[in-house]
Amino acid sequence: MARKVKFALKMKDGAEVRNLQDLQEHFDIDRVMEYYLNGKLSTWLDDRYYEEESDQIHELDSNDPELSRKLCEIFQVEYVREALSPEEIEARNQKIERLRELTDDEEIVAKVDSVAFTQEELAELLDKGLDTIYLCSADLKIPEKIKSKTYIGICTRIQISPEKLERFNKNNIQLINLIEEPEVRMESDVTNDREDGAELKDKENTFKDRILEILQKYTSDNYKIRIAPNPYKKTGYGLYESGFKSKSAARREIEGKLRKAYDYADRCIQTGNRDSLSTRLLEVLIKDLEPDIIEIQTIIENINDSLKKRNSIILERLKEKLNLNELRRSIESELEKELQGSYYQTILESFNWYADFIDYEEWENGAAGLFESKYEYSYDGNEAVDLVDQHLTMAAETFCDIAMGHVKTEVITSIIELASKLESR
Repeated sequence: MARKVKFALKMKDGAEVRNLQDLQEHFDIDRVMEYYLNGKLSTWLDDRYYEEESDQIHELDSNDPELSRKLCEIFQVEYVREALSPEEIEARNQKIERLRELTDDEEIVAKVDSVAFTQEELAELLDKGLDTIYLCSADLKIPEKIKSKTYIGICTRIQISPEKLERFNKNNIQLINLIEEPEVRMESDVTNDREDGAELKDKENTFKDRILEILQKYTSDNYKIRIAPNPYKKTGYGLYESGFKSKSAARREIEGKLRKAYDYADRCIQTGNRDSLSTRLLEVLIKDLEPDIIEIQTIIENINDSLKKRNSIILERLKEKLNLNELRRSIESELEKELQGSYYQTILESFNWYADFIDYEEWENGAAGLFESKYEYSYDGNEAVDLVDQHLTMAAETFCDIAMGHVKTEVITSIIELASKLESR
């Protein structure tokens, strides 16, 4: 029998509970419901020999409208409200996955219930009365009339007029990491003998600096992208089930679920499909790059005719490299070349290797009929899928770091070197 790993249950407040006392102290009905639905709650109880609670959990019906109340009763905690539905839990998990594509800061990911990607989500959070809300889209409209709120941007910048910003301040609305600061150039004393047009030349001198500033952001060590693949969602989360009349029936069901997780992980490390790590990293990077490339193209178009003429050859080459379709192809080539490396193609073990970590149990059910099975069987596939998830996560983290390094050196740096040759006067 495969070795069991005793894992902790992580609650909403960040506590990792390892016994019933901790569970009662940090009880969160949404997290407990999620662990019940994906089978981890049963495994957690069985691993610690909480037999009475485990038996009660096995007797529950996931479709019972009183399920939340019964879970609270089992663990002797006060029933406050209904838990999230399975659909709401799945939506929350998808939201976490989207959030991890923007940041690897676990403190921010833990705030997922205070995050808005859409205007509808923002409205729901405001209706709940949250004081602090995290925004993940520049398209979101912040209401002026709802006072005393704090909005924090996650990879999001919005343009706000000075007049509107003043109204926000009057209503005690704080904006953190959200305001897109305009470029400000401080000018020293202007002498009377300054030549006509000198101010324009100073302004022109900034176009090269601004182009380089935009591009160098992507070569900075601070610029990172994280992809968070999730094989669990392919299994339907039901990784512990009991009541099977034969071990073969139990094996067919859990191996079918494991196969879905395994095939998804395999697609992630292959190229040319929507689950591919290279495809997902490409989409996030292009989404970041597109507004910046458009800004650079606008800057180039607004350069005066004299500078355009002197830089004509370099500008033409820049335009070619900054063509979004061409840029996409160049980046895609680097990403796919990395993903096709031997490390990623050997990161997964064979399907049967993972299947060996499925745990099956058999017990007598007291059947007395001539044709009734004397035994019942259960399966626990949590450890098997955990291992698939661990290996895939290792691959994703390594790929994001190394592949982005190739993009920085082979694609972005070459554009920066070309832009550095521009004459700004």
